[in-house]
Amino acid sequence: MSRRCSPAAAAKNPSAATHTPGQPQCTSDGRYVDGLRALRKSGRKILLPFDGAPEIGPYATPAEAREAAVAYGRQIIATDRSVPEK
Repeated sequence: MSRRCSPAAAAKNPSAATHTPGQPQCTSDGRYVDGLRALRKSGRKILLPFDGAPEIGPYATPAEAREAAVAYGRQIIATDRSVPEK
C-alpha cells in the first residue's frame, strides 16, 4: 500500500517552486513532486532548475519522487558532460 500525504500537508506548502530540492512535497491530490538543483563543478554553472524544466512527478510516494529526481539529474549531467554549454 502506498503512503499518501494529506491535503492538510499540501496546504502548508502550496508552491512546488519554493520547496527544498531533495525533499518531496505533497500535492493537493495526495501525491508527491520533487525538485532538483544541479551545478556544474567547474564554473559553478546552474544546470537545474532552468526555465521550462519539467516538474518531477507527481508520484505515489516520496521515495518514487526522489528516485525520479535522481534519474533526471543524472540524465542532465550526462548530457552536459557530453556536450557542455559554454
